[in-house]
Amino acid sequence: MTTTATPAISAKDDMLAPLFMTLLIVMILFYVDEGFYDFRWMADPGNWIVFCFYMAALYPIQFLITRFLFRKQKGVMKILLLTLSAIGFTIAMMVLFAFL
Repeated sequence: MTTTATPAISAKDDMLAPLFMTLLIVMILFYVDEGFYDFRWMADPGNWIVFCFYMAALYPIQFLITRFLFRKQKGVMKILLLTLSAIGFTIAMMVLFAFL
């Protein structure tokens, strides 16, 4: 009988993937919207305050997507699925909330 060990994903790793995806989404949004297709927005401290609000609003969405939709996935496959689905879902939710 052979056994194979699958690497366990720690709680820290489970939180880092959604954090990275949230950071990526917010950076793209700020690049387009606040910076007018560049990173000038980083020079204004007021934009960093809004950036933190965006991160605080979007991270729980990303975390819940990762936690409940992809809880059985492991490693790179989990990050790939999160990337492909959560970015579109998060942007759609932001558009929905913008028009409410």
